[in-house]
Amino acid sequence: THPFSVTDSGDVSVFLIVSADTTNPDNNAIPIGVSLGTWNGTSCAIVVANDSIKPGSSLTGRATAAGNLCVRVYDVGFLPGATTYELLIDHY
Repeated sequence: THPFSVTDSGDVSVFLIVSADTTNPDNNAIPIGVSLGTWNGTSCAIVVANDSIKPGSSLTGRATAAGNLCVRVYDVGFLPGATTYELLIDHY
């Protein structure tokens, strides 16, 4: 779970740049789960989720005001073991 804050309302997109098997770098397009929600300082209350995002895909939600948000990344059964990932969060 990755908390972050936004300073005003607007769309929030989470792009999965890469998800790779650390033991097999050629396996670099592993589907993972990504959720976007609100952060209360302890946990992420999910608002929108996609249980199978592949690199090059995104998930978009809307912030209705300034506040604390969060992105949650999780295994949906495709991860072979240790996996790295890179996200890009865009607020506009």
